[in-house]
Amino acid sequence: MKRILQTAYALLAITIATALTSCGESNEPVIRDFSPVCIELYISDSQGNCLLDADAPGSILGSGISATYDGKEFQAIPCLQEEATPNTAASRYYLAELRGLCIRPTEYLLDSGEFVSHNTLWFGEFQGFENFDRTVTFHFPSAARDVDVRVVSRAQWAGDTPEWTLEYYLDGRLLTTEERIVPIKIVL
Repeated sequence: MKRILQTAYALLAITIATALTSCGESNEPVIRDFSPVCIELYISDSQGNCLLDADAPGSILGSGISATYDGKEFQAIPCLQEEATPNTAASRYYLAELRGLCIRPTEYLLDSGEFVSHNTLWFGEFQGFENFDRTVTFHFPSAARDVDVRVVSRAQWAGDTPEWTLEYYLDGRLLTTEERIVPIKIVL
């Protein structure tokens, strides 16, 4: 019994010592990170049908959807969500990479609290820590319509604290916070 009590006291002492030393100030620098910036669009008809779903009436898959950015044209290609948002567990630093335009399955939450899954158009990525003002023009040949999405990112530091503002414009109109929550809805 005496041996058990000695072992219990020893374990308690080690636990307390570990807890006290782990609560001190750290000399490690704080790492701040900015998320990469992407544009994600949900394309529907006036009845709310997702036009990027193959089985939807009036689906526009295979109709030559493209996007123009910085003088280059990107054709919409299918991609998996993992390709659009790669696993970054191997590194603490994530370098955004312009991957172009793809159609990917996306799950998101409706105002009703219900999760739905549809295909969305995804364009990106842009570095979140950079200040930029970029416009991407999406082309929908079957609807004879183009849509401009402008993204303005302002990242600055106030001492050790980052301040980041991100604005989305749809055809020149600033989107409200509710409208720009991913994905941005476009009705063709």
